[in-house]
This record gives sequence, C-alpha cells and structure tokens, in this order.
Amino acid sequence: MENYNECGPGSVSKICGERFQRDKERIKALEEKGDASAALLSQTVTTLERVNRQLDDHEGRLREVEKRPSMWFERSAAAFISAVISAFVAWMVKGGAA
Repeated sequence: MENYNECGPGSVSKICGERFQRDKERIKALEEKGDASAALLSQTVTTLERVNRQLDDHEGRLREVEKRPSMWFERSAAAFISAVISAFVAWMVKGGAA
C-alpha cells in the first residue's frame, strides 16, 4: 500500500501534485505581498525624507523667530533715537532757542 503523506523524489502521486500546487500558489502570494510591502516601504522612505527636509526648514524658521526679541529691542532703540532727532530738528526749524 502506498503512503500518500510522503512526497519524495520520484513520487508523482495526485496528492503530491496538489500539495506542490498549493505550495507554489502560497509562495507566489507571499512574493506579491513582499513586492507590495517593498513598494510601501519605498513610499514611506520618500515621505520621511520630505518630512525631514520640512522639519529642518521649520527648525531654521523657529530659530529666527527666537532671535526676534533682541531685534525688537534694537528696533525700539532706533525708533526712540529717531524720534528724539526728529523732535530736535523740528525745534530747530521753528526757531530753536532764539
């Protein structure tokens, strides 16, 4: 009596053929899933690179915003000096201390 559970070399039974066909289909399905996963991974890497560039840009902008308070003080001082000079020039034009 033939053992149908063993599919060894030279075995051409119907069960071995069916098992081989199922295995072949499973391997093909796994390869397709692997290809799909590779495509998704590629898209993910591309997206991650874009996000990292945007993050670097935002970090640069944030550093500029953080520097602005000191720039605000400088602008205020320049505006005050300009106001004092303008007032002095207006006073001189109207006749000064005469």
